[in-house]
Amino acid sequence: MSDSKKTLISKGKDLSRLEADIKFKQFREGELMSEIKRLQSLEKTISQLNKTIKLDPSKRFRSVNARVTIRKMNGWWQQMTIRKGLNESISLGDGVLFDEGALGRIIHVDSRSSEIELITNPNFRIVAHFEKDNRPVTYQGNGINVGGQAHGLVMDVPHDIKTSKKNPLKLVTSSLGGNFPKGIPIGVVYELEGDNNGLFKMGKVIINKKITEVLEVAVLSELEN
Repeated sequence: MSDSKKTLISKGKDLSRLEADIKFKQFREGELMSEIKRLQSLEKTISQLNKTIKLDPSKRFRSVNARVTIRKMNGWWQQMTIRKGLNESISLGDGVLFDEGALGRIIHVDSRSSEIELITNPNFRIVAHFEKDNRPVTYQGNGINVGGQAHGLVMDVPHDIKTSKKNPLKLVTSSLGGNFPKGIPIGVVYELEGDNNGLFKMGKVIINKKITEVLEVAVLSELEN
């Protein structure tokens, strides 16, 4: 009661600032906890991938995690942009993964960003092989079909390789391609048929639907021995 009006106003402002500081600190603490949970989830995913994917021991790779920043609607199945580039030693041709397998490769690099050519892009082509069969085949992106399913094509398949809807074959990356270690999942093949020249078979490769939801990727750079 002894305080003047001016003093009360000043104390009110100080109290408001203190309350705002407390709320901001609580907000930042909430953000920090959310980030810790996200990192723990990523660590768990990496641990699961290490158990299921056997990397080629003849090649060593380092991994750079990056967030997707741009994915244009008119190029949804062709490319995307990530937040990291030359500053993180990302190079042209580096393979890119998402949590379900191969995603694409780096086709353009700036200091702080990079562009990825997706495995669904018709320009994307690599050497691959079927799981449990090391003979090389050719994989090429093929966009989406009428139903909206992302897919690619597998070509140069030997005639003795067979598949069916009940027992589909898994197509994986080959170390011969240079962009990826051996054994990274690409997609699943349910049917094969003779190609135009009759020497080999070819078929459609069904890509995991989660490729439409990618928000974070891992860029692989091969380490020199």
